[in-house]
Order: sequence, then structure tokens, then C-alpha cells
Amino acid sequence: MMTIWTVRGKRAIRNRYRFELPLPPKEASPNFHGHWRAKHKAVSAYRRACSSVLRDMITPAFVPLEPPVKVHLDFYLCRSPDVFMRWGGLFEGDSFYYPRDGDNARASAKAAQDALIDAGFLKTDSNKTVQVGETRLHTTKKEHKGRTCLFVTLEEV
Repeated sequence: MMTIWTVRGKRAIRNRYRFELPLPPKEASPNFHGHWRAKHKAVSAYRRACSSVLRDMITPAFVPLEPPVKVHLDFYLCRSPDVFMRWGGLFEGDSFYYPRDGDNARASAKAAQDALIDAGFLKTDSNKTVQVGETRLHTTKKEHKGRTCLFVTLEEV
């Protein structure tokens, strides 16, 4: 799901995009202590899956964002076993990473940010073009409302 909206502020019109992606695998965690090959395989598969989802969302209404772009991450962390089938069996239910704090959450989503480049939404993720936005973890039933996913919001600064 991609949402496009335009914000009219005092100065200019800014574009925003919001994407729904699967949660990163547990191997993408900066605290993962398994074999490097398992980590590489899982992170590469996650990056390809996110790139595929993002490429499918590009429509004729797509307008490239002008740098600098701010990237916000919203993690919806429902632990119900039913929600894992939503991604078509892309990942096993116990292989999703459930971050406990914002720093680890952002680090685990690096492959999703790289997928934005692969899909053509960003040209590069250098410090000059991409700014770190907010990282929010929605862990209570009232906050996540039964969703298990990662929402990435891009907005022009």
C-alpha cells in the first residue's frame, strides 16, 4: 500500500510517500549473533522482497522527491500468529524481528532503506540527501490494531 499526499505549507508544496513493508527478519538485528552467511542470506532476501513490493507500488502519479528527504519508520508489532500469512508466507512467523528500542529498530530496517534506492524512490542514501526522521514502535494492542508491518514515510524537507 502506498499513500501519496501533498502538504501545502507557508513556503512550498512538499510531497510525502508512505509504504507498508514486512518487518525485517531477526537476522537483520544489530544484536544477531549467528553465522554471517545466515545473516547475509536473510538480509538479502528481505531487501529483494522490499524492492519487489516497492516497484509494484510505482504508479504514473509518482513524482520523484527532491533531496533532502526525511525517512520516518513506524514499526507495528502485533504478535498474533494470524498476521504472518498476510505477507503470503514470505517469512516464517517466528523469523520477524521485534525491536525493543528505536535505535535497534532503525538499524534492522537498513535493508528496507536500501530497497528504496533499488526501487528508484531515492538516488542515494548519503547524509546530504537523506535525513533520519522519527522511529516509532507501536507495541500495545491499541496502537498496532492487529498489524505486523513496517511503515516507511518519505517526505521532502
